[in-house]
Amino acid sequence: MIFKSIVGQDQALSKLKKDISLKTITHAYLFFGPDGIGKKMMAKSFAKAIICPNGGDTCNCCQRIEKEIHPDCSIYTPEGNFVTIDEVREITRLASMVPMEAKTRVIILDEADCLTEPAANALLKTLEEPPGHNVFILITSNVDAVIPTILSRCRLVKFNTIKSNLIKEVLNQKFSLTKDEIEQICRLCGGVLASATQMASNPWHLKLRGLVLDYSSGRKLAQPNDFVNEMMELCKKSANESLENNIDNEIISQQFAVDRSHLSHLKKVIKQKEKRQAAKQSAKAYEEALDYLASWYRDLLVYSESKSSDLLINLDYFDEIQKSCQNVDGLDKVKSIEDIQSAQKLIRLNVNTHLVMENLLMNLN
Repeated sequence: MIFKSIVGQDQALSKLKKDISLKTITHAYLFFGPDGIGKKMMAKSFAKAIICPNGGDTCNCCQRIEKEIHPDCSIYTPEGNFVTIDEVREITRLASMVPMEAKTRVIILDEADCLTEPAANALLKTLEEPPGHNVFILITSNVDAVIPTILSRCRLVKFNTIKSNLIKEVLNQKFSLTKDEIEQICRLCGGVLASATQMASNPWHLKLRGLVLDYSSGRKLAQPNDFVNEMMELCKKSANESLENNIDNEIISQQFAVDRSHLSHLKKVIKQKEKRQAAKQSAKAYEEALDYLASWYRDLLVYSESKSSDLLINLDYFDEIQKSCQNVDGLDKVKSIEDIQSAQKLIRLNVNTHLVMENLLMNLN
């Protein structure tokens, strides 16, 4: 029951269920794999299995874990681009305390690859000498960025991209889409269920893709600066909408704020927190735009080598792909993809997005 919402992660699920059944749960786990494939969902479900005495998924205990308001299940996600030493000190302080309700406290740290060096060293000390009543679950989409000494203290659990037939099942169950729409989303999502559901539920993602590919393919003629401005405006709009939704949802989830006189102050505090996350959300939107751009050059490379449309991601741009393959050398396609990946790294490091995009487009042209 607890793990019923997990899709396509049989290997990881089997490993965790074995630890539960044999009572060999260790003090620290590291869940690693691409973004959007269910790592955080699995971490919550695993926390329910550790904390909840009922073994169900609908009890008050499990519901509080799901809503992230259980006192013995703490979930940390960096508000900015890094996990700071102050945040790790808070984790360490919490870990030193006795659980309030359960026998074991679960501490989930999302984006563990974003630990600063001092923060990583501080966390390492806690993992080396863990209080006996804690289970740490670290989550990352970039396991190579986690320092080796932390990796050595954790039980590693790998998460894989999800097979397209499973994604199709989910899309059929949750959305009213045509067969062609589902096929297109499955090609575009790259085995990432979260991306598939986002594309199905929010037209913004496909609008951004259309903007990027129309420019790349030549369907829409525009100066690089105009394209960058339009893309950044679209990304900023998406981040602002997400910001407002998160504020409202977080206020609703904080059920302890029963006194209406507290609501105004609570909203102000949450709004300040969400503003710190706005730049991070914008950066993710820019990275998504660059993923679409990279998929264009990837398709050019694939088609120029195979002359087959079977492996293309952007099949709806097939005519443009055929024409462009005649004008772009194979080595140039590889270099273009590398330039795009470098631009994504610069955006993660808070380099001015407008300058990064303009410089990238100059190199691509």
